[in-house]
Amino acid sequence: MAEREFDLVIFGASGFTGEYVLKEAAKILEIQSGALAEYSKNAKWAIAGRSQEKLDAAKAKAGESVAAVATILADVGDAESLRAMAKRTKVILNCVGPYRFFGAPVVAACVEEGTDCVDLCGEPEFLEKTALEFHEAAKQKGVLIVGSCGFDSIPADCGVQAARRAFSPGLCVSAETFLHLQTGPKGGAVHYATFQAAVEGVGNAHILQEIRKKAQGQKPKLTRVGPKLKIQQGPFETSKYDGKACYAFMGADASVIKRSFEFFTEKDSKFISPQHACYFCLPKEHSRKMNIYGGMFMTLAKFSLGRSLLLQYPGFFTNQFFTREGPSEEQMAETSFWIDIFASGTSAAVSDPSADLSGQIDKHVKVTVKGPEPGYIATSSFLCCAALAVLREKGSRIASGGVLTPGFAFEDSRLFELLQQRDVSIEVSEVQQ
Repeated sequence: MAEREFDLVIFGASGFTGEYVLKEAAKILEIQSGALAEYSKNAKWAIAGRSQEKLDAAKAKAGESVAAVATILADVGDAESLRAMAKRTKVILNCVGPYRFFGAPVVAACVEEGTDCVDLCGEPEFLEKTALEFHEAAKQKGVLIVGSCGFDSIPADCGVQAARRAFSPGLCVSAETFLHLQTGPKGGAVHYATFQAAVEGVGNAHILQEIRKKAQGQKPKLTRVGPKLKIQQGPFETSKYDGKACYAFMGADASVIKRSFEFFTEKDSKFISPQHACYFCLPKEHSRKMNIYGGMFMTLAKFSLGRSLLLQYPGFFTNQFFTREGPSEEQMAETSFWIDIFASGTSAAVSDPSADLSGQIDKHVKVTVKGPEPGYIATSSFLCCAALAVLREKGSRIASGGVLTPGFAFEDSRLFELLQQRDVSIEVSEVQQ
């Protein structure tokens, strides 16, 4: 790529999540050692958004290390301004959501101007539509678009790929992810924008199905082996956790992991895709509330009037978990997450994957990804570190183009080496079943 004025631009830096991404960038700029210092050295940052006043306010909140960072005025409703922004930088960190409404113009501008892009999208509809419409063009132009580079879905997707690799030279047959949140006395909360994306996603599930039908002929068929993995909706209990109720995770993780497997299969037709399922867990005493509020949400989100009610009164319909104000600083300071990934497979190489492997499954691996508050603190770390990895590793450790998933794009990356300096850890161990 030709020299550009900036290396990284945070688009939407004055929004609720964007402000945390800018604060994270400010902290990274202060690090003087390790992989993060190496990757961020001499990197030229800028921030972008619709309002100069709001951008200046965001910089003031973020601290002295970003005081001199340049500002760019750009609006998703103004394609020319997006192209002008994209022309000036190598990588855009797109924080403007919901992506189903505002994401496509940014991707189009990046592909047109040869600019790489990472985002925080947890919306399968947008992620899969973007891949359908832009993958080939991005690949041909050497533009890297990596979606879901936040809490959705770096921990789950990259964690599952780490579990898969742990079986070499054997074969990973199945992998299940279990998400846990730890909150303090004040509880946890999530900003309205995430709730809006979830409501629209459920309400427009038919659009996602149409996208998948269109993409069907373009995707390789996955090869899966071993005993069929039972996928549960919940609530259910597992011997893995005492006093916990588990539910199917409604976020993008399962979709993103599957797309990663499709990329690996496209690269190697002999690739065996582990069967996978994604769950979240909560204390059993909270399962009654979850059943009530979750049932209300799923019912109302299917109807236009119901969606209007949900979006008008998010706190009421979610027991104050989703609010227009988002979490307080105190709530975020007291919150953390971990994801356990339990994988099973063979310790020895499999000569005939089509054979019955039931008697050969003799190895079990646990991967745990831990970090601080996931929605805004850890998410900001994921996005900034992903952007730095793209900036420094594209064409070497990372592919040079296409609309990719984190698990595929960062397969050989130093991403988790960067994240370890931001209090995100990954542990891989062999366990007894």
